[in-house]
Amino acid sequence: MAELIHTETLSEAWLDALEALVAAGGKAVHLAVSFTSAREDADVRAAFDEFVAEWRAGKRKPVLYPASTVANTLFPQALYRHGPGAEARERLYRLHARTMRVQKRYSKKDSYFDRLVNWPGAEGEPVNQLELLIDRMSKQLARTGPLSSAYELALSHPTDGVGGEARVYTPGVDRRLMSFPCLSHISLTLVGGKLHLSALYRNQDFIARAYGNYLGLARIGEFVAAETGCELGEVLCLATHADSGMGLSRQTATDLIKRCRSAGERQSRKLARV
Repeated sequence: MAELIHTETLSEAWLDALEALVAAGGKAVHLAVSFTSAREDADVRAAFDEFVAEWRAGKRKPVLYPASTVANTLFPQALYRHGPGAEARERLYRLHARTMRVQKRYSKKDSYFDRLVNWPGAEGEPVNQLELLIDRMSKQLARTGPLSSAYELALSHPTDGVGGEARVYTPGVDRRLMSFPCLSHISLTLVGGKLHLSALYRNQDFIARAYGNYLGLARIGEFVAAETGCELGEVLCLATHADSGMGLSRQTATDLIKRCRSAGERQSRKLARV
């Protein structure tokens, strides 16, 4: 049964969703999670990363990664400097292409960001979907104002000149039932000067991936908003199938929730005393 979790920060959203999943037995369908701020609770993030570091030190399976590592597959924040502006975007795309050349020497895996800026187009011609979206939105803002419905969802090819959908899944390329890409597409809606982002995951692991997913999606939204002179609004992530932690026990998930909740409460008490 569908469930909606709505909070202000992405840290709260992830924690509330993970807790709901554990209470539901570890799995759910149509889990929608939204947050209205790209802000994080630094202590919750630190507690999560400490858990991951301990897990990795013990060489346990499955392999887990820090939140920033997962987020960088969606948006490599360190490569985007001195923006907004065309020069900052060009630098981002150039450095990313260089990074991918190195990465593919050791692995054939794509990244989500690579699909957003290097989507396999017709006859092998790559399409920079983010740049197309920024260009279309900027032109409309400069002329008659934004067409909000045009940026909500489209069933078009990225180069058709309509729609605000950034595609990840590529027909004819992605033929595996499991694994990459779990993220299918990202849609953008521009209303009242605010850019709202929604993302669809066919499967989402809430310990291994979800925190980093939310962080990366927020960064994509902030990037497009900054480059078009807008403000980031709501971020909504729908997982058609959600798992509290594939391969991890219920007790592990429960202990992680307690650790992160405790860290967040300590931060709240500090702020209350200031």
